[in-house]
Amino acid sequence: MPSLVDLTSQDLSSYTPVAPVTASTPPTIPATNMEPGLNTVLRCPIPPVWQSSPDSLRQFYQNNQVPQIRLFNPPPNSNVAPAASVTPATTTVTNVTKVTNTTTTVAFTLSQTDVTASRSVGVIYTATSNLFITVSGSLFLGVGHTATLKGLSNGIQVAVDTISNGSGYASISFMVPAGFTYEVVTGAIGPGDTDPIIVRSWIEWTLG
Repeated sequence: MPSLVDLTSQDLSSYTPVAPVTASTPPTIPATNMEPGLNTVLRCPIPPVWQSSPDSLRQFYQNNQVPQIRLFNPPPNSNVAPAASVTPATTTVTNVTKVTNTTTTVAFTLSQTDVTASRSVGVIYTATSNLFITVSGSLFLGVGHTATLKGLSNGIQVAVDTISNGSGYASISFMVPAGFTYEVVTGAIGPGDTDPIIVRSWIEWTLG
């Protein structure tokens, strides 16, 4: 195998090329301006500060010399449908009736009866009319004794008052509809006491 020196020093004058050699054609100068166009994403006339490059800075100048102001109108939104015509609403008011307020006064009578002498604690009574009842009692048994005064209507407790520390007064008020039963009971909480509250007043008002 010949050496590299022998190969490069050979006489090639007797050789003929297969195809004629043509001179290389220089690239054609573009007829259009290849300067980068306007960036539609940037909306500010100030060049970028971070990661700037000659290409990004050159778009802010015309022919790389004259600064240009980059204030753009917002692009039109082609996806928005045209506004539909609006028909003004019409209001029709008919059948207007004048309203007159009428005040009705309901009269009722209220009669008071002291039934203390004829009523007893723990006895069930029946109201023949609508009643408003007030009952008061007292307790004097010394410190440490506590008792209650309760009003019941149809077996349901509707009023209660408590006397603490063995002395004082208790008072209850409740209403009983006609036909309902009513009862007043006392309850001793202190040790060794049985119905310690003494009823002093039992008043019934008849509502009619």
